[in-house]
Amino acid sequence: MAKNAVVYTVSGPHILLCATSVASLIDHYQSEAALDILVVTEGELDADVALLRELPDFYQKPQVHLFVWQKPPITSELKHYDNARFGQVTLWRLFVPAYFPNYEQLLMIDNDTIVMADISPLFSLNQPGNVMAAVPDFYYYTLNPPVDQNVLPDFPSMKAYFNSGVLVINVALYNEQFKPEMLVERADQANYQYPDQTLLNLLTAGKVTLLPFRYNFQKDDDWLTHWAQQTDPAVAADMTAERQHVVIRHFLSNLYGYRPWGHLAVMDEFEAAFWQYFSQTREFFTTETKRRGLNHY
Repeated sequence: MAKNAVVYTVSGPHILLCATSVASLIDHYQSEAALDILVVTEGELDADVALLRELPDFYQKPQVHLFVWQKPPITSELKHYDNARFGQVTLWRLFVPAYFPNYEQLLMIDNDTIVMADISPLFSLNQPGNVMAAVPDFYYYTLNPPVDQNVLPDFPSMKAYFNSGVLVINVALYNEQFKPEMLVERADQANYQYPDQTLLNLLTAGKVTLLPFRYNFQKDDDWLTHWAQQTDPAVAADMTAERQHVVIRHFLSNLYGYRPWGHLAVMDEFEAAFWQYFSQTREFFTTETKRRGLNHY
């Protein structure tokens, strides 16, 4: 078993996005250190599981191993959570450190991402004593209003409010401070606008290393040059500088058209990379499906 692991939680058709992000991560991984990738899911087809496991070999990275796990059993105890926009799968990340306690650090990445550089430096960026490292939420960091009580009640500043799409978790510290039973109780009551994200912000306040924007770059050029520039030019300038060094591009938007798969045009190098890895994985999976005799056409 590797010392560190990357974790994706996925259900349903998002498996396509997950495979694309995983492929880009493996292709860019440069360290000789062993790395495990853990895809936590439910009810996936055996054929899909088999194909995912082949991605490290496809990209010729023998130091990377991919494992597919069923969702943490304790999530069956979530009885009252009901959110039309964010399904229960978003809460699985709360229980992943207890599910994999033998790792030192877990890098959790959302499915709607593309990896543009080696992720291995992320494992050395969390400051000693902090439970996790994360990147500020671009929108609230730029807007910086008085605390939005609908998003984050009883919090000192929206500048410290992080996005949960990329998290580096110190497993031992997290498990020491947040027991699964407590997390079930809190998650069942999480009626926030962004349930898992806000709950994590509340639980870990004062125990988080805030990372540079490049490690969870959440917005496109249109947002940067128009809305952000008009709202806070200094913040927009910092984000624009970080854009040249993006490690993980997070296609975060509540508007479908701002994601690569929501329009026809390829707007920038990040969308081009998304389609590159999407196409590579589809071609590989098509070839492997035929080779294994799994196709029915």
